[in-house]
Amino acid sequence: MMRVAIPGSWRLRVARALVATAIAGACAATWSQTTPGPTILARESDTCGTWQRDQNEARRFWVFGYLSGLNTARGGVYHAPSDALRHVVDPEEVVSWIGKYCKQHPQHTLQHAADKLLLELSTK
Repeated sequence: MMRVAIPGSWRLRVARALVATAIAGACAATWSQTTPGPTILARESDTCGTWQRDQNEARRFWVFGYLSGLNTARGGVYHAPSDALRHVVDPEEVVSWIGKYCKQHPQHTLQHAADKLLLELSTK
């Protein structure tokens, strides 16, 4: 599979959006503990149904950041055998997959959808 280089301007936009998301999250977030496991900082309103209605940049970058952090932790902390995100050559692939999943499961959280995506990528 061919990797596509992401232009520097896209990285800057991602960095800015992640900072903005972190600040917004710190101001208006709640701690989400819907399943056993680590606590995730997310807004309660960030469900798949919300994603379907309003797929804004902050939600998209939260998903990118969450997946990147989880993927890093899997490799560094949990010593997972591979980099699950290596299969993603374009961030729009993530957006498309999350969109399809959320259409079928509007009541699930974005965290759950991202977890399912990483699990699927891990088996490739």
